[in-house]
Amino acid sequence: MPPKQHNQMGQNLRYLTPSKVPNLSTTDSLPYVKQPLQPEYTTEHAFDGAPFGDVRRYLSNKGVDLSLIYWGQVMANVTGGMHKKQDYASQETISTNFDMNKLLGWENTSIILRTDQRAGRSLGTDALGDSMFTPAQIYGGGGNVIQKLVYFYLQKTFLKERLRWIIGRYAVGPDYDFSLLGCTFSNVTICGQPRLTTQLAGYASSPGSAWGSNLKFRPTPDSYIAIGLYNSNSKKGGTAGTNWYQSDGLVTAAEFGWEPQLGEDRLMGHWKAGILYDTSGYNYNDVSLDRKHGELLNYIAFDQMLVRNGKFESTGVILMGGWGHSTESISPLAEQDYVGLIDYGQIKSRPLDGFGIYWWRYRYGKNFPAFYQPQNMSGRTLMATEQSGIELTYRIRVVQGVYFSPDYQYAWRPGGTGKIRNASIIGFDMRVWL
Repeated sequence: MPPKQHNQMGQNLRYLTPSKVPNLSTTDSLPYVKQPLQPEYTTEHAFDGAPFGDVRRYLSNKGVDLSLIYWGQVMANVTGGMHKKQDYASQETISTNFDMNKLLGWENTSIILRTDQRAGRSLGTDALGDSMFTPAQIYGGGGNVIQKLVYFYLQKTFLKERLRWIIGRYAVGPDYDFSLLGCTFSNVTICGQPRLTTQLAGYASSPGSAWGSNLKFRPTPDSYIAIGLYNSNSKKGGTAGTNWYQSDGLVTAAEFGWEPQLGEDRLMGHWKAGILYDTSGYNYNDVSLDRKHGELLNYIAFDQMLVRNGKFESTGVILMGGWGHSTESISPLAEQDYVGLIDYGQIKSRPLDGFGIYWWRYRYGKNFPAFYQPQNMSGRTLMATEQSGIELTYRIRVVQGVYFSPDYQYAWRPGGTGKIRNASIIGFDMRVWL
């Protein structure tokens, strides 16, 4: 079966034949640094027949690849926290990849356009007194508009795809400290990128964006260097994604990665280290101090398949983890680490189902005031220090293109103060590829 092209983010999808796993290091033309994909990214759409599937294939043959995705989450705090409550959040995405070779004869060139609509509330702020952790990754960040412009950029590859160039309305997020495997889970802590990195004012991540340019070069088939320059804007596009002109500074970014495929089963791995520097002006967490310019973020992260279970790129047992550190006198979060295990395709009769478990920890910046300030603190500001949590999830392929994930989470020290009871959260995550 040939590869199925372009998921909702404009990426090519990688399908592995049952008999042999091909070398994928050099042949993928991706608008993002090559990332491991959950198995469902390689499946057909939920509505693949007439008329929707026929229209999609017709447009693709003409050079327009269109994807529509619904992502909904319901989470409920059942014990602990401040009080019992449940919240709903959702995202609807329209992503279009224009193949400029088919449209205008521009070789190795694409233009990517993506818009999102988001709605809902954060269970973290509603029930846990917590502005940094929320059990649902999708909540309200898209703005209360019909559609928010997320990405609009040009991508071109050179040197037989060893060099990739991006310029336009893009983001730091997709190329630095980023992994789609983190979105196996429901909460905000590592989906796409760790929560620590998103606290950098200039680190735009979906659904935020910024003007910028990025180069990724592969000196060897299994290694890469990604460097980028972006404007820093704390609004990250604003409610509708059209706040393009405010600039607080510049973000320079560099990531170095090694992507081995080990043994006869080509066990995939992604090992990376990076550094980002934002020249924006920041207030210290201690408001009595003067404003300063510049924040430094550095990180390491990895995922490595230990055992292969099936024919899709990520069907197997995968160990993952990471650590990051930011300038702790001005950043809400000074440090984050996490470790987890994902197992896709363990049940042979259900090759697209998967289980995941991971632990995470935040350490807050020095003198950072907690989001939750009880009324009886007698004028003394309550500081956030540290918190952690664990999540367990099981991904179920209901029918073609429809995935449902029951989810359980436990949070120690919500809000980072120890004043709010440890919380148990249950819920579900649903994703539909239309």
